[in-house]
Amino acid sequence: MKKFFEKHDLFKLVGIFVLIAVLLTWLVSSSYFASGTLTSTEFSRVGLFDLTTYGLLQIFYFTVVFMFVIVVGGFYKFVGSLDAYDNLTSKIAAKFKGKEKVLVALSILLFGVISGVSTDQLVLFALAPFVISILSKLKVDKITGLVATFGGILTGILGATYAPKITGMLVDATNGLGVSYGFELASTVILFVVAYLLLTYFSLARMSKIAKTNKAEILVDPFATVKVEESDDKKKKKSVKKRRVSSVGLAIVLSLVFIILILAYIGWESAFNIKVFAEVTDWIKNATLFGENVYSYVLGQAVAPFGEWDLLAGAGLLLLASLVIKFVYHIPFDKMLDEYAEGFRIIVKPLAILMMVYLVLEISIIFPTIAYLVDKIMGLGNNVGTLFASGALTSLFAVDFQYTVSTVGSVFLTFKDANVAALILQSAYGVIQFVAPTSAILMLGLASLDIKFKDYFKFIWKFALAILLVIFVILAILIYV
Repeated sequence: MKKFFEKHDLFKLVGIFVLIAVLLTWLVSSSYFASGTLTSTEFSRVGLFDLTTYGLLQIFYFTVVFMFVIVVGGFYKFVGSLDAYDNLTSKIAAKFKGKEKVLVALSILLFGVISGVSTDQLVLFALAPFVISILSKLKVDKITGLVATFGGILTGILGATYAPKITGMLVDATNGLGVSYGFELASTVILFVVAYLLLTYFSLARMSKIAKTNKAEILVDPFATVKVEESDDKKKKKSVKKRRVSSVGLAIVLSLVFIILILAYIGWESAFNIKVFAEVTDWIKNATLFGENVYSYVLGQAVAPFGEWDLLAGAGLLLLASLVIKFVYHIPFDKMLDEYAEGFRIIVKPLAILMMVYLVLEISIIFPTIAYLVDKIMGLGNNVGTLFASGALTSLFAVDFQYTVSTVGSVFLTFKDANVAALILQSAYGVIQFVAPTSAILMLGLASLDIKFKDYFKFIWKFALAILLVIFVILAILIYV
């Protein structure tokens, strides 16, 4: 058992938080905030059958999330088995040979910017494996690969500006704080820029240090097909054959998929009040051919305008892209199914970790106890420190920002400045996402790349401490200057 937990430390860490969430239901009565005032009810303790029942029920509650992760795993195992994919990623890697730091810096920036305006940051998990494939060919280390992709996503969450799933939750007047999009925009942009520069600095410094010591584990593409060692003659023959496999078709398909995934998950109407995509979608649905809505029939009833896609739509896009790739490269249907099945097998561990993280959320929301602890913190005074601590504690157990806001949003409304309060809650959540075993995106990245939490924490703690200091400086300026 000890060896199991040493090898699978992520299970242990998330499991501890599951137990804490359960124990809190035995020690603290159920409680919630109504208009900033704590309301307590009777104890609602989690028993063994509750744990197993709700542990299985989360498959129903978060089906969209889990299915998306599964499809991404299958998709990349399928395309990763193609010589065309190997050729494409190798060509891109060759362009950045000797410029690995440039690629890492660009990757963090791109993931961060997209994440900061995305309707669902988890959709970027569909882009991360492609970048990881390239970085693995450049022999960067595991943690650098993690930071260049998942770290960029977390940076975007911390400094989100027009992301409906982050800032949009604060804009919501019913469960949020009723602020407007663009609240404290200058401060948020500064926070994002500083976070990006700090994370990039620490990452590049690590790369320089590793280049001298050569002690880091090299990043391995989890979906890459393992090549069997062969004789030199066979290698030469296969290399000639591989060069004949054009990657142009795959590059076009993947480019279209990535562009659509980015555009479809930006809140064009909700955040920017841009209605063109909704209008185009309506036009397509109503357009007729020979008196019939043929275009609408072909696209189906589930089609939604860009900005309103859920993760199932993204998963559907990947499945459709797989079929296109299959026909372009004449891949047997059986082989495609086999590769998808192997991808599902590879993604099992990250998926299990993700399910445990969401179990913490499920227990904390269905058996609410965090409000009681937050009330004790707020009893020390209504100030930046207590609000930040309350937001951080809630984020540890609520996991998803919308549940964090719905749990303590009314408490933050009691602060003298709603815009500053919103920034406190967002930044507290953002910092927690970088360091907590209940950070869904972080744990998905660690599990996918087989990185131990302690190794990651040795790297990230300096960044977390530095950005924490920056946050409090920004907040102090907003309040007192």
